[in-house]
Amino acid sequence: MSRDLKAAPSGKNPLPTWTAAANNVAFLLCYLAAIRRAVSAVRDNYPSLVCLCALTVVSIFVSAQEPATPPMPKDPNQLVLLAQRQNRMEPDIRPWHIKISVKQFDPTGTVTAESQIEEFWAGASRYKVTYTTPTASMTEYSTPKGLFRSAGNPVPPGPLMQAGIAFTNPIFENENLVEKWIFNRENRKENGVKLVCLSVKGIRIGEQKPELTGPTFCLDSAQPILLSRSNPAGPEGAAVYTRSNIQNFHGYYVPRDVELTLGGTRTLEAHLELLEDVAQTDDAVFAPPSDAVVAPVPKVVNISAGVSRIMLKHGDAPEYPIAAKAAGISGTVVLEARISKDGSVTDLKVVSGPPELQQAAIDAVRTWKYKTYLLNGEPVEVRTTVNVVFQLSR
Repeated sequence: MSRDLKAAPSGKNPLPTWTAAANNVAFLLCYLAAIRRAVSAVRDNYPSLVCLCALTVVSIFVSAQEPATPPMPKDPNQLVLLAQRQNRMEPDIRPWHIKISVKQFDPTGTVTAESQIEEFWAGASRYKVTYTTPTASMTEYSTPKGLFRSAGNPVPPGPLMQAGIAFTNPIFENENLVEKWIFNRENRKENGVKLVCLSVKGIRIGEQKPELTGPTFCLDSAQPILLSRSNPAGPEGAAVYTRSNIQNFHGYYVPRDVELTLGGTRTLEAHLELLEDVAQTDDAVFAPPSDAVVAPVPKVVNISAGVSRIMLKHGDAPEYPIAAKAAGISGTVVLEARISKDGSVTDLKVVSGPPELQQAAIDAVRTWKYKTYLLNGEPVEVRTTVNVVFQLSR
């Protein structure tokens, strides 16, 4: 059965689900039945008591219709964890069906491709998602026996996967990682909207708290609604996902529109065409066809700088170049690193940073040793970014 999305007005509670509303109605009917006889007995002599009972029933019903919104945690880690739970659709929710249209742009603003994402979801091991581009169509099937993909197009298009995640699971990091992050909190106001922006500036690793440049999450100041996510600058600049026209779907915040910019240039727009409940989930919908292939384990996996920092076992700290320190040069050197299956750094490329500090960063990172990254239980190579911070003592 399809159900329209309901907006969650700023500063107000999201509308209840149909299940909650049905429970409220049942409670009201029981309550009325319980007091009917008492009301009849005093109706003639005590009319004011009848009014009081009626007001009490209405008050209880209205209170049930508008449950209290969980307070916005002051602790930034708990606030991001709350936003993570409220802005993703996958856990603890009834089966759903979604359609998203996607436009991609070149640097001049010209549309280069129009594509579509369609997903049926009934659980982590029971979903089907199809990516359709002007030149190909690829479907991914998750089953209890593993992940399968349609034959002939084994790899989902990267930009489309990113667009889909922005709708269904925008804060996708592991909860254990979020709990270890150290945030810088800033109150902002953009286009008349008050925001709370939380930027990752470090991470707790045992007793150590090394600096780390991580994502920035901007939330509505009154509700844990994710309005934008900025990822650290890469070769094409910072990636910023903006989520707008936020709607409420079973208590989860879902945008109608998403925009991605790279280095300040719009590269992608996505629009929610359909989001509905799936009353019955036929196994045939999720069954891969006979020619589907098992999704191969990729040879190299891309991971974030935050995840790679957690994996770091040991290594030399960077030495501040004497000449750079004397000249008052500071800053962050961003490196693209490739880490082998045994945790050794096998390749390094400079992405950005002061030239005077780059070689010192490279020399240090080459000595670093990481834990082996496992994907589906298999060790794989990873590609990541490493941020080496050089800060002058005050």
